[in-house]
Amino acid sequence: MAPSEMRYALLAGLAWRLWTGSLGCRLEFPRCAEPVLYVRCGDGHWEPVVAVQCGHAWLLLWRGAEVDAARLDEVARTIAAAA
Repeated sequence: MAPSEMRYALLAGLAWRLWTGSLGCRLEFPRCAEPVLYVRCGDGHWEPVVAVQCGHAWLLLWRGAEVDAARLDEVARTIAAAA
């Protein structure tokens, strides 16, 4: 899977988990950049989540933390609890 396709798949998978858990989110596709997932926090502001490739692994970056993208359910629970 191409990096852009993998990035989209990870962020879309995370968005689905967050949305089904009743957390607002939106996936944006900037014209000349990779997709970014924005999560709506309790105070109404939006925080970005990005997916990056690190060697053969993928990480999700949120609020300065790096989390293993292979564990999307756990990542969704962590973000939902903190947002």
